[in-house]
Amino acid sequence: KLKVADTHSWSYFAHSASDDELVKFLSTTNLHSPKIHLSDISHRMSSKRLFSAVTKLLREKFIYHDALWAYALAHRDTEAAREFLRRHNGVTGKCKPLIESELLSIEAEEDYEHLEYKPLVNERAHHQAKRGIDNPQLRNQYTNFLTVAAHKSALTAADLLAAT
Repeated sequence: KLKVADTHSWSYFAHSASDDELVKFLSTTNLHSPKIHLSDISHRMSSKRLFSAVTKLLREKFIYHDALWAYALAHRDTEAAREFLRRHNGVTGKCKPLIESELLSIEAEEDYEHLEYKPLVNERAHHQAKRGIDNPQLRNQYTNFLTVAAHKSALTAADLLAAT
């Protein structure tokens, strides 16, 4: 006994509808409904045309879905790949503290803030080099600065000022 397909259900649109029907459905439906799982259409994102249409529509609705945007890398879609890489913590976490590329730019300033310490030198004992930095906050801040500076291809005037 054959069943008649429910052409109004999410399952139908996610798996059986044409690309145009799917895009039209996504444009007219509340995508925040608990019945809608965007990961159900991720297998259809191998079509560059559908991928472009769906991501454009979702951007307009301020909706992002990691599984859909991941296809940006396969389609070499620069804009979507930037969005995907920027939001993907696994990638950004491994690229810190600093990376500059066409697809991803992570600024060290997100994790590093220049702080002032007074007095900078312990006035009673100037032999800091032998003991290290006594102040744990200053030591941590200095270590963070050195890490950021080590990842830069060239130090800026602001970096040189911070080092002095």
